Amino acid sequence: MDLSHIKKGVVPWFFPLELLERYSPSRNSMNWSKEFELRLEASKFIQKAGEMLNLPFLTQATGIVLFQRFYTVKSFEKYPYQNVCLAGLFLAGKKEETFCHIRELVRKTYPLLYPNKFLSKEDDQELSRLCKKLLDLENDLLHVISFDLEIDHPYDQVVDYIKKLKSDKTYQSTLAQTAWNFINDCYRKTIFCILYPPNIISAAVLSLAAQFLNFKLPVDGQNPFWKHFGTTRKVVQEISLKIQNMYMTKDLERIKLSIKENLKSLSKNSLQKRNSSKKYEIEQRIKSRKRKSLESSMQPTNNTSKNEKLGIDQNQNINDSIDIHKEIEQDLINLGDNNNKNNENSNDLNKKYIDNNQLKKPRNNNKK
Repeated sequence: MDLSHIKKGVVPWFFPLELLERYSPSRNSMNWSKEFELRLEASKFIQKAGEMLNLPFLTQATGIVLFQRFYTVKSFEKYPYQNVCLAGLFLAGKKEETFCHIRELVRKTYPLLYPNKFLSKEDDQELSRLCKKLLDLENDLLHVISFDLEIDHPYDQVVDYIKKLKSDKTYQSTLAQTAWNFINDCYRKTIFCILYPPNIISAAVLSLAAQFLNFKLPVDGQNPFWKHFGTTRKVVQEISLKIQNMYMTKDLERIKLSIKENLKSLSKNSLQKRNSSKKYEIEQRIKSRKRKSLESSMQPTNNTSKNEKLGIDQNQNINDSIDIHKEIEQDLINLGDNNNKNNENSNDLNKKYIDNNQLKKPRNNNKK
């Protein structure tokens, strides 16, 4: 069986792993283990090149998808992956509207292609040669994918669903960021982008992120969360476990710690913003009352006909001043109690963070 028929658009760009293992075009020159290793090296190469070019990760992810699709039709033996990576990244920049000129791309990524060489500004011949080579590869890439640049990523689906959840904004933000981090790692450490559609990856990373945060997603009733993504609970659990297994134990601990610190920071910022308007209101009331107290104590008494009322007026002013100061003190006490209550809420929020024993120990599988 050959995979070249996908050039005619007969099947979508997602394949069973067993099919790639047995019938990949590179099978004549290398086994699947070697090919899988090259695919992951190429993903890291694209990420490094994208960082050197200051391209957003969405553009890098599109470049990775284009690269992975290319080698379901072409062989690693015939097309060295470094140049194909750059051609895919160049095409991804056009697709995601983050265009980088071909000459700038070659100049900045030249150390990745040739670590032991230096490309001088006067070496225009070498620069032109590489530019032409990458443009030819871009043309080959477009023909291989049949000019199909409709590439969907899991990011938007995750964010759209989280916005529909009725939960604390802090948890929503942390849940979205954690899920995004898992998606980024899926592009860097797996070939899921040619194994599973983005809706399945979205559901899986959302489930795993919720598990890390001890966040309860809808699983009962007529609208469980996986139904929104058009998949099943069994598939979500299976892919979530595969994502978790791509990490070493120490990496999972690092992720948990990072999530916990991020949650603390977001909780603190949220509570501070919530208190800012109340605090400003109380401070303004304090200033206003102090000003009124000062004005009442400095009222003139020039008319001698009012001397009889002077004692009464002064006593009234003193009483008003005492009442105002009592109100000020009470406001300050209320403000302090409010801050203490918010600190307690922040501690309660952090206590909800998942215990490490609730997660299954991952298996260290190199083969997906």
